[in-house]
Amino acid sequence: IPQDTLGEYNYLKGLLDRPDRKAKTVTNGYENFTSSEWPVMTYSFFCFGARNLALKDPTLKADASRYMRLAIERLMRSQYYDFIVGHFGNPFQDSEVKDNAFYLGHLTLMLATYREVSGDSLFDGWFHKFARAFYENYKESPTCSLDSYKDMCWVSEQTVPLRALKIHDDIFGTNYAEVISRWESTMKARFIDKNSGLLITHFNKNTGRVYEGPRTITESFTIIFLYDILPDFCRDLYINMKKELLVNRLGFPFFKEYLGNKQYANADTGPIIWGVSPVSSSFAMGSAAAMDDQKVYQPLRFASEVFGLGVTFDGRKKYLVGGAIGTSVLFFSKSLALFSKQPRITLSLKNIIFLYSLLGIIVALLLLSIKRLIHNWVLFFR
Repeated sequence: IPQDTLGEYNYLKGLLDRPDRKAKTVTNGYENFTSSEWPVMTYSFFCFGARNLALKDPTLKADASRYMRLAIERLMRSQYYDFIVGHFGNPFQDSEVKDNAFYLGHLTLMLATYREVSGDSLFDGWFHKFARAFYENYKESPTCSLDSYKDMCWVSEQTVPLRALKIHDDIFGTNYAEVISRWESTMKARFIDKNSGLLITHFNKNTGRVYEGPRTITESFTIIFLYDILPDFCRDLYINMKKELLVNRLGFPFFKEYLGNKQYANADTGPIIWGVSPVSSSFAMGSAAAMDDQKVYQPLRFASEVFGLGVTFDGRKKYLVGGAIGTSVLFFSKSLALFSKQPRITLSLKNIIFLYSLLGIIVALLLLSIKRLIHNWVLFFR
């Protein structure tokens, strides 16, 4: 296991060693996602990555299990799920569980990976309850899809609970994953963009009305979580994703978030730099790792080090750009590469010089902008 991946693992463990500082209760997660969704994904992607480390190196199982348990217990505190109660009720108190693809999907896959790594039955009651609910809800849905918030359904967020159902089958011998085949058939028949061959992003789960077309993050989530369950489907998505969304910048592969030339920044994509999204490229790096495409994975991995400003101290590594959530996503993406069967690609000196030169230009422009802003403030208050 590479030292930088272990460093990210150690940094994220450190978050769980410290007292929980999330005291703010968020009642509308969709409008306040940095205080609701980001903490959930920080701990869930840590669990998913820790699972991969433990499967690669069994000597890490005990340590990974301990911290995966801490992450699960933290996410089961009310301040982490209050944002979803107004949409679907309290999943820990209500006898009937509906939809809740985002929060409950991530938590259920955390329960699944913990059981898979540790063999501990501590959370089996919740795992059985939530897996059964997802199975029944998927069977009842006309599009084999569930909402993440009331009347808000995203393709990407189906892939997380679907993977949890497959793990439940593997451990307990259930047949919940039969809905994955129906989901795949439904996506192919109704929600593949005909021009690009890519999955659409956002639609109405009851009527099938499409609200948003393909995005890199949608294709990446699908590949990352289902690559070994639906290999042919994910391989086709990956080929089309590279064809439609992969661009070359100074000899490096990066990914646009949207089809076409028009790219716009929002809370999901982060900043758009030279027409590409660093956030989308981070998830795409996980897709490249899952598909064992070293020619795309290795340059993206190097770019994440440079633009993410990765720093290591006392065996712990974090990224100054992106913080805890960014570190967790990159940790999980890199953990998928642990199972690569292809030789690593070494970057040329020319590419490395180009990348650091580009970073220098960006930093210089940033400093210039800050200097100009301070100058204007001084003139204003003089």
